[in-house]
Amino acid sequence: MSTDSIPTQLGRIHVRHEGSGPPVVLWHSLFVDSASWGPLFDRVREDHRAIAIDGPCHGRSEGLTHDFTFDEVADCAVAVMDALALHGPVDWVGNAWGGHIGIKVAARHPRRLRTLTTIGTPLRPINPRERWTMCWPLVQIYRVTGPNRWLRTQLQNALIGPRTAVAHPDRACEIMRAFVDADRRPMFHAMRSMMLHRPDVTADLTSIAVPTLMMVADADSMGAGPDDIHSATSAMSHVHVGGLVGDGHLTPLIVDQDNIYRQLVGHWSGNYADSRF
Repeated sequence: MSTDSIPTQLGRIHVRHEGSGPPVVLWHSLFVDSASWGPLFDRVREDHRAIAIDGPCHGRSEGLTHDFTFDEVADCAVAVMDALALHGPVDWVGNAWGGHIGIKVAARHPRRLRTLTTIGTPLRPINPRERWTMCWPLVQIYRVTGPNRWLRTQLQNALIGPRTAVAHPDRACEIMRAFVDADRRPMFHAMRSMMLHRPDVTADLTSIAVPTLMMVADADSMGAGPDDIHSATSAMSHVHVGGLVGDGHLTPLIVDQDNIYRQLVGHWSGNYADSRF
């Protein structure tokens, strides 16, 4: 496996890549890092060049001491692809936050993607109730205390789900380690920039021309549901919605990995027979 630390406008970005064949870029959810892909990375690298990126302020990428925007992160992703000589279109796979960035890349740099896949990605901003009762208090508590036990529990329940964390304690610990070990100030800016100021990406969807697969976990209350996705993508000509099992943004990566991979392979080949919605 090869790793690189690539300079970008949002600091040095850590990338690990392995395998050969058509390039697949994987971008993780907020709060965690590229380790969250787990065995799925190994499945992808068997027939593709798998490229897992640690987003700004996450994992082994450089921390920032200022806020930043989704458009800046999308441009940062393109800078990483340029540094890796990925000048042709790639297959993008984004989990939650990674799906947002993929949508922005597809809208801002349409020739850089061959296909787009999102997993558990909400399409609209957090609503006022979520902002003031959950997200804003979480960010402020983190700013003062860091990843205390209560915050870790709340976040793990949202990302992984209580039942999955009990059933797969090693994977849950591996995934949550990125949040626990993160430098506090950069993670605070990432949380404030990417969660509190999450944009409405439905307008971006109208300009996306590449084949798009949006995977939805059946019990993920934080992600967009099938009805919302069908409504938001009604004007898109090449979009499919695939069902997954799980009650959090990352749960399908643990409990429904085979289904994810089958849908990815079908998406990349244009065969959507495994889609459940």
